[in-house]
Amino acid sequence: MAPLGLLTAVVSAIRVCGTPSMRAFIGRAQESPGTAEVELLSCTSETTAELFNEGGIARVFGEPRILEIMVKPSDADPKGLVVGSFDDVRFDAWIETGPLGRDRDGLVEADLLSRYHRPNLSLNVGITRLPIAVTYAAAVMGIALQIGMLLFAALTVYSYSNSFITTSGRPADVYAFPMTFIGTVLVCTGMFLCAFVIEKSTDEVHYKQLQVDKKKLCRIYWVQPGGQSIGDQVFGSSIGYSENPYYIRSIKADSQGLREVATLGLQ
Repeated sequence: MAPLGLLTAVVSAIRVCGTPSMRAFIGRAQESPGTAEVELLSCTSETTAELFNEGGIARVFGEPRILEIMVKPSDADPKGLVVGSFDDVRFDAWIETGPLGRDRDGLVEADLLSRYHRPNLSLNVGITRLPIAVTYAAAVMGIALQIGMLLFAALTVYSYSNSFITTSGRPADVYAFPMTFIGTVLVCTGMFLCAFVIEKSTDEVHYKQLQVDKKKLCRIYWVQPGGQSIGDQVFGSSIGYSENPYYIRSIKADSQGLREVATLGLQ
């Protein structure tokens, strides 16, 4: 299954950031950017949106109708509520946080404020955030397993060659480990580059609520009217909400620099 995973990663990187000639090589020369955006990215844009669909979330083309509103307790009236769009009422209740290195100059947020931004449902509805230590632990485990595989390969060739006999009835050749090492490094580097260009194809702004009292947390509601026909599918009415103290917005990034990186890496 490993070759299938490698091909999927390379094809996905080409679809997102590849030049027309590179997309032609995989049979996607005439594919619109929106198609790859719907299938591979998490952002929303002028051509891509997200809707509730039978208990799940569907990424669709076009401009569907869905309203995002935020409700927060009023500072002036303990029993009152303030209702409005996220941009209208968030300023004294939310702060912008990471990820580190993103949107340092506020350019992404300025782009979000300059036009109507379709809600990122898949990033905010039903998401349980794990501690960052879990991510680091998974990365360390993956690196340890990969290094362990290389150490095992080295031992079978150099230290215990007589204990590991090939199908031809003799120990593995000396060149087996260098070839395995070089191939592993190239595969890992290629997978990293594919993941890098796809991840950098979106710009994200993360927000965190200032209020720590769970009874005073803001609620974000998404109201979707029914009877919307998009393509050959009809979406019913739905409403969702979140009390999560974190909120994420994602838009398509400028891919010019990434296209150059993808071209160099994939060639």
